[in-house]
Formats: sequence, C-alpha cells, structure tokens
Amino acid sequence: MNFINPDLPVIYKAKSKLDRLYRKHGNFRGVTKARGFLNVDATVKYVWEFMKYHIVPKNPAIRVKLFLPRVMPSERIHKKRRAIPKLGSNNWEKSFFKNPKPNKFQKRYL
Repeated sequence: MNFINPDLPVIYKAKSKLDRLYRKHGNFRGVTKARGFLNVDATVKYVWEFMKYHIVPKNPAIRVKLFLPRVMPSERIHKKRRAIPKLGSNNWEKSFFKNPKPNKFQKRYL
C-alpha cells in the first residue's frame, strides 16, 4: 500500500495492537492499566483519542506506551550529505584548510 502520510502505517499497526487489548479488557481503563500508565484516570483520554480519532500525543513517553515510536516518520529531519570535493578540483582548499580566526585576546592586544 502506498500511503500519502508516512505516519499512517505506524498508526494503523499501533491501533490494531490496542484494539486487541481493548477486546481483551473490555474498556479503555483496562487498556491503560495493561500498558502500564501510572495515573489511569488522566491517561484514559490519550488512549481513547488515539483509538477513536487517531490523535497522536506529543509526549514521547506516552507514545511509546501506545505502541508508537518516540519520533514519528513525518517528524524526522532528513539531512543531505555535504559533497566533499576531490583533491585538485576547483576550490578544494576552502573545504580542507579553514582560515584561522584570531581569538579575542589577539585582537585586543595586537
């Protein structure tokens, strides 16, 4: 399946695991106890919102307990690798030899 949103496969997989727990325990309070939440009354909301509306909490500790990754795929930052010029090409010296900057002490007393 080709998803437009990169988070959807992760969300569906986590939701199916929580659905199994919900069928086993019969209510959201039982699911929160089974996943190890400390304050069950305050955290039932996160489980219910995630299962009903697919609302992903921002707290990474709560995400892990809902079978979600700490960082969702859409939140990952992909950095491009910097191209390293080959020795002998144009301006290769600028990337390998940096100009030494005078420190503050040298500027004041020179």
